[in-house]
Amino acid sequence: MKRVAYVSHEFPRLTETFTLKEVEGLGAAGIEVEPWTLLPTGKARLVERSLPSPVVVPLLASRRLPRRALAAMRGASLARSLYRARDHVHAQFPLEASNAAFFGARAAGCTYSFSGHTYHRLDLMPEKLAAASFVVVGSDFEVELLCRRYGEGWRPKIEVRRLGVPPRPSREGFEQGLVVSLGTLGAKKGHDVLVRAVAELDGARLEVIGDGPERAALEALARELDVEDRVRFAGALEHEAALAAVARANVFALACIETPDGDHDCLPVALMDAMSLGVPCVSSNAFGIPELIADGVSGLLAPPGDVPALADRIAALLGHPDEIGHAGRETVRARYDLDTNVAALAELFRDRLR
Repeated sequence: MKRVAYVSHEFPRLTETFTLKEVEGLGAAGIEVEPWTLLPTGKARLVERSLPSPVVVPLLASRRLPRRALAAMRGASLARSLYRARDHVHAQFPLEASNAAFFGARAAGCTYSFSGHTYHRLDLMPEKLAAASFVVVGSDFEVELLCRRYGEGWRPKIEVRRLGVPPRPSREGFEQGLVVSLGTLGAKKGHDVLVRAVAELDGARLEVIGDGPERAALEALARELDVEDRVRFAGALEHEAALAAVARANVFALACIETPDGDHDCLPVALMDAMSLGVPCVSSNAFGIPELIADGVSGLLAPPGDVPALADRIAALLGHPDEIGHAGRETVRARYDLDTNVAALAELFRDRLR
């Protein structure tokens, strides 16, 4: 079976722990995986000792080059270490990493595949879909999105392999009235909607874990709404510390929206993390989220951007969290178990790379 050159933009990355777990799981399943990264990272401590250190794709060119030219240069660098008979190139996300992997695989004559999960400002998608042996996505929503944008003809190449989280003990208690959210502070996460919703709930407190370009604006919004004493921005935390903070929550909330330029989440792993701990979740009834959360059963869903509706759902769970929290945990255990889903991904690689 071929070796997998696994290309990502940055490896490992604090906000993409599922990528690290995927590489670890494929290796544990007996697949030879060599991680490649476009950017060197200071987070090397996240890499398990059983994994090889990621190989950095040399830049060879100024970042001021057009994106396709930069990807071609990176691909040429990657191709120097690839062998047609030995290697398969797989890229995480259809962004810069998949562009470099596409050019590298083409130059070396290797087979190629990529994973989805995000679909904003994409380059070369018709070319990458045509070149790919297969495309891995994490939700049925993504299958329909790709076929709607690029044509039904690509459907046979698209394989759903759901992401997952490891089994965890249910949290033992929580802080009454505490709402926690976890994610990059970018517009698509809808943290502004969440701050406004919490402002409508007397006695509710919000802790936001993560960092990003919207932080200053969100802090200003909390001051404007006169809730800065009830909203805390904790910044980025290591994964285990973030999980410990989530476990303290009365309710976990992620108010995902679609931005004016079309960016949105598909199926956030942060929701799986919270559900695995038995924390009841409120999120948006959009994108791939209803595949994870059955509204009124394993969580509550509100229309994206609807502040009163979001506040109403949070208030409902602040008073009665246990039943929804238990159902959410069972959903994750049954359908989003990390080992089970990585094993299914490994089987896909085995089947396609013989």
